Amino acid sequence: MHLKASPERRKLLEQYKDILERSAKVRASFEAAPAEIAAKTIVGADIELVMPLGGLIDVASEKARIAKEIEKAKKEVAMFEKKLANADFMARAPEEVIAEQRKRLAEEQERQTRLGEALSNPRGAAS
Repeated sequence: MHLKASPERRKLLEQYKDILERSAKVRASFEAAPAEIAAKTIVGADIELVMPLGGLIDVASEKARIAKEIEKAKKEVAMFEKKLANADFMARAPEEVIAEQRKRLAEEQERQTRLGEALSNPRGAAS
């Protein structure tokens, strides 16, 4: 599998790469994923897993799965936006709670964007 992550997350993943490879029974690489059809999963906003499958997946099913994930991300974004637009919440919540909600909103927005990119890829669920 190919891993794409923020520098902070990559350092953590590299630290546990052997455990990941043994438990998932894969070889993990931080090199760019090949252009073949692959399953792509966005983990949070800063980790992307790409598993080359060489035609072993149903592209339509994978697109449907990604579309479902996009809808889920949209709901999360809407929830965070609603909460942050609530004057009572903003007046009463401690600053660290507000900061955490803003951070989670940004992560979900990034996740939604990356899932949209995965869906629009001409290879379907591909790299």
